Amino acid sequence: MAEGTQNSIKDKVVTFAVLIPVILCFIPGLEDTVKNGFDRLAELPEWYTWLVFTVCTAAEGIRGDTQFFGGKK
Repeated sequence: MAEGTQNSIKDKVVTFAVLIPVILCFIPGLEDTVKNGFDRLAELPEWYTWLVFTVCTAAEGIRGDTQFFGGKK
């Protein structure tokens, strides 16, 4: 049960982190900040982008794939 709670909290933190830019787009005056942030992210080296993708996938996707595929591998 404690193990499930850890994953639940982690899921919520990751979901919130992903949604922060969406929320900020609706706050007057922060739209340009969000756009500027994404412009800067686009300038990152490709290897770093893949590293971030891999870390997020490891945190969420690998555990969640069984839910998506109905437990079939």
